[in-house]
Amino acid sequence: GEISDFQKVCDYLEELSDENYCYDNNFKLNAPEIHSYLTRICYNRRSKINPFYNQFIVGGYDENGKTYLGYTDLYGTTFKDKYVVTGFGSHFAYPILRKEYKNDLTVDNAKKLLAEVMKVLFYRDCRTINKITFAICEKGEIKIEEPVSLKTNWDLSEIRPVKKEKFYPDENDDEKKMDVED
Repeated sequence: GEISDFQKVCDYLEELSDENYCYDNNFKLNAPEIHSYLTRICYNRRSKINPFYNQFIVGGYDENGKTYLGYTDLYGTTFKDKYVVTGFGSHFAYPILRKEYKNDLTVDNAKKLLAEVMKVLFYRDCRTINKITFAICEKGEIKIEEPVSLKTNWDLSEIRPVKKEKFYPDENDDEKKMDVED
């Protein structure tokens, strides 16, 4: 998304937080409330034909202490789920997550699943690097781990460049010789 749009949304959220602080009632917004607020902002801007060109993921806890993960985009489209993905990579990641995700995944198994998803995305965009950073969010603590390199294999016959073959015309033919790449 656009950095300037993201900064403006952060300003809106900071203003909301400051306003709540001024009421001095110890009220703090939880994840579903922030998600709802973001959705309203995005829908309002879309309706004015001046959308925020961002996709947002809001994670946290609801008022009952249950985990919450929600998605909102520039159109004000919103949903909550057990996993969410943004950007072009979502076209590749969602099918894998829908097939492999289980409710009782351990942290290690979740990391393995995400690593497999990221490998698919790395193969799709070979100009990127194969390093990812995992962040583990638990109640009251966010742990950001050191980046890890994923093993990738670029020695596949499907992606090896095709060698150029030279075609030479007949001596009787007036065509020039050509290099052809299949």
